[in-house]
Amino acid sequence: MLGKCEQAIVGGTNIILQPFTNHILQTVKFNPSDGKSKVWDEEADGFVRGETVACLFLQLKSKAKRIYATVLHSRTNIDGYKKMGAFFPSSECQRDLLLTTYKEANINPLDVNYFEAHGTGTKVFIINTNYVIIY
Repeated sequence: MLGKCEQAIVGGTNIILQPFTNHILQTVKFNPSDGKSKVWDEEADGFVRGETVACLFLQLKSKAKRIYATVLHSRTNIDGYKKMGAFFPSSECQRDLLLTTYKEANINPLDVNYFEAHGTGTKVFIINTNYVIIY
């Protein structure tokens, strides 16, 4: 917080209300054939859509009656131009995001015990090589 307010409710949602969306994803084989997410697995063959409603109550530490967690830092990025396809994240952009975030927050990455990452579970075939990278 920048000190402009003492508390805030922050929320977000992702709800798919039209079944046609999942039908399209299944038809173009973005969803796994068995409906199971297998991120970072050799058997990965698609991603599973998730729905959620999330809400956080943020408050200045000095005003809080109890503390469940402390938000140290937050960042996001977008890869921009895609050289390898829509579902192939740029490893360079991901690395830069993590390094910048840890540096700005003054955190040693080895001290982190929970990490949330993007992983689609879709296979990406690299041309002219003999292996498959799974994201």
